[in-house]
Amino acid sequence: YTLSLHDALPISSIAFRITFAEDVQNVNPADFTLATTGTAIGTINAVVVQSASVYDVVIIGVAGNGTLDLNFAAGNDIADMLGNPIGANPAIGTKEGYTIDNTPPMVVFGVGSVPPSEGANLTTGPSQLLVEFSENVLSDHSQNAANSLWNYMLLRTGPNGLFDTPIGPDA
Repeated sequence: YTLSLHDALPISSIAFRITFAEDVQNVNPADFTLATTGTAIGTINAVVVQSASVYDVVIIGVAGNGTLDLNFAAGNDIADMLGNPIGANPAIGTKEGYTIDNTPPMVVFGVGSVPPSEGANLTTGPSQLLVEFSENVLSDHSQNAANSLWNYMLLRTGPNGLFDTPIGPDA
């Protein structure tokens, strides 16, 4: 039997695609268990039949940070079409898990940053602005990427003395 997984649903739910080497029967949620690391959690909710040899195991309530992996339950009753059980420890080909990361990236103010630390005041205007993040972020120049000008707004002091007025063509 070969177990392969794929990414199929939104982040609050995921699906593991299981592809057996032959047609099987008796596949249901009780035939599987989740293995987790860190604070990652989820609940096995359903098995969606794609064919007699391909099944999607749907996990809901996905949250936290860590990994989610799918295993066969020791007492599973999955069998081939002649009734031969796969057993508690079936041979598994390719197996993958999910990394769950719900911690948003943070802007890092460090030695190379302008300003040099969070809340610092500059006495002269910067000639460049360096933005660093706590983890890798999208950087393909698309509208949602960290390296897209669409995601930044320069502000100047407004009439109230706070930096809340966009710098525009009339500034």
